[in-house]
Amino acid sequence: MAKRMFGDATRAAKPRESSEAPVPVDVQGNLNGEIVEREISMHEPSDNQASILAIIAAKGKRANGSDAAKFIDLVMRLTTPEDRDFLEDLLMEDGSGFELTDLMQMFEYAAEEWSSRPTGRSNDSSKSPNKAGKSSTGASQRRASTRSTSTSAGSATSSTQQRSKR
Repeated sequence: MAKRMFGDATRAAKPRESSEAPVPVDVQGNLNGEIVEREISMHEPSDNQASILAIIAAKGKRANGSDAAKFIDLVMRLTTPEDRDFLEDLLMEDGSGFELTDLMQMFEYAAEEWSSRPTGRSNDSSKSPNKAGKSSTGASQRRASTRSTSTSAGSATSSTQQRSKR
C-alpha cells in the first residue's frame, strides 16, 4: 500500500491576516499579597486555533483535563509573551482571585467583541422589529442586546447625517 504525505514542511507559515486591533481585556488579581490590574490584549485566533477551540467548546461537560490544558495553551497564544507570563502567574498563585473560569470568561468576552465587529452594512438588523415577544433564553437575550447596540449605531449614523445636512 502506498503511503500518502499530508502537509508541506516547506510551505511558509502565513502571518495573521486580521487587520483588526486586538481586543483589550481588563484583568485583576492578587499576586504576592498585592492587588494588580492589567489590560491584556487578545488577538483573534487563526482559523486552525478557532477550529480547535470550537471542538473543545462542543465537548462541554465531556471535556477532560487534556482539553482544559489545550484551551489554556490556545488562549495564552492569543496574548503577548508579557501578558502570558502575567496570566500564568495569576493562575498559579493560590488565592490570586483569578481562576480558569475567569480565563474562560475573558476569552468569551473577546470572542463576542471579535464577532460583533461590523463586516458590512451594520444597521440593517435595527430595521426589523422584534416579533418574538419576551426573550426566554440566553441566546435571545444576546440578540436583543446586539439589536440595541445596532440601534445606537443607527442613531449615531442618523445624528451624523442630520449634522451634515445643516
